[in-house]
Amino acid sequence: MKNLFIVIVFLIGANATFAQDSEEERSLLDEVTATLDNDSLSLARDAEEVRGLVRAYLEIFNVRDSSKLAQDIFTPSAQVANFVLPTSAAIEELFDRLYAGMESNWDHSTINKIEVCIAGPGLAFVDLNYSRIDDVGEPIQPAERASLLIIREIDEQWRISAVHPHDAATKVRC
Repeated sequence: MKNLFIVIVFLIGANATFAQDSEEERSLLDEVTATLDNDSLSLARDAEEVRGLVRAYLEIFNVRDSSKLAQDIFTPSAQVANFVLPTSAAIEELFDRLYAGMESNWDHSTINKIEVCIAGPGLAFVDLNYSRIDDVGEPIQPAERASLLIIREIDEQWRISAVHPHDAATKVRC
């Protein structure tokens, strides 16, 4: 009888221990799940902010505002194609020259696709596919163009730090 009593007490104690372990495991699982959910929400929010920056970039580009591009869209030091632009003034100057050399019938550019890859905290890669549209509403050849944008978050603001044109048939993968 004494042995039966010891076995019962042991089983009750073991069940209580398992219940505590199970609670701790659930608590840890809940914490990990919440962290992953928060990280997913944060990544989705970052991706949407980056898409917003890219849309703003094209809107400002279309009104030919080199100064606003330099001040509000790009990092103070940026790279556009093979040009390293160490200051906002250099960025503004490059865009002024770019506008002067664009097709004479260019009216605006349109976004065909924005693919965002959040590569890590404060770093995103964007594969931007776009078209240049002429003054009668037709695409200027090549109809499909593409650029890889490297975007960084600096002082809680996303900014373009590099633009590298590439063949639109080539897809950038994260």
